[in-house]
Amino acid sequence: MILVDRFNKDKYKNANMCVFGTSGAGKSFYIKLLILRYRLLGIEQYVIDPEREYNKVAQSLDGTLIKLGPSSNTYLNILDIREESIEDGARIFE
Repeated sequence: MILVDRFNKDKYKNANMCVFGTSGAGKSFYIKLLILRYRLLGIEQYVIDPEREYNKVAQSLDGTLIKLGPSSNTYLNILDIREESIEDGARIFE
């Protein structure tokens, strides 16, 4: 068994993850279980869900659903640089 602390900031820059597997292998069940566990621990989470499979989980946990698309009034600024995302020694253009 291998245990990895994805939230160890001394080792990792972020706690992002991907889950791969064949159809019916339990990927969705595993991710939903992680979402519930991390919510109990107070860990903020973001799920990109193009198939709207996690709507019920988000509603049950009082999460926020952000709809993106051509007819949506919502947008994300991918160029918004946060101070905590800057690597040591990197320069910010002013």
